Amino acid sequence: MPVVIGACGWQDIKWLGKIAAVPRKGANIASWEANPAWKTIDDAWMHVYNEVKEMIVSYQKNKA
Repeated sequence: MPVVIGACGWQDIKWLGKIAAVPRKGANIASWEANPAWKTIDDAWMHVYNEVKEMIVSYQKNKA
């Protein structure tokens, strides 16, 4: 799962744009101040952690 740290054009690449990346909705860690849900950059990284954890748990449930 790609983690988007800074602004980049990864969504412009057709096959790469289909991959689930975090943060979602085209956000990136470097622009954490633009997201009202994140009060600090640590909140942005915690969001990434929770998304990755959720993906792993979902994968494990589907694999079992």
